[in-house]
Amino acid sequence: MNGIEIMKQSVRVHGADKQRDKIVEEMGELTTALMQERDGRVSADAVITEIADVCITAYELALIYGLEKVEAEIDRKLERLRERMTDKTAPNDIKGSDKE
Repeated sequence: MNGIEIMKQSVRVHGADKQRDKIVEEMGELTTALMQERDGRVSADAVITEIADVCITAYELALIYGLEKVEAEIDRKLERLRERMTDKTAPNDIKGSDKE
């Protein structure tokens, strides 16, 4: 079973309401990890774990609400972001980037 099938099965087993509650929980854990990392209490690995949990749960919600609709909205928002950044430059804080 691949990742998408696992997430679909999770939605079927747990139900939409449970997944809505789960993302609230996972986002709270990510918020906590980010604050603790900023204060030096946890490593980036803890944040990465929570990001993964949020991404998985968000994808499950996208399956619930309509993956194609969510992907279309992501595309729309990315285009808007690209337009806003056209004339701006900023320091490169992205790990693994070729500008490091």
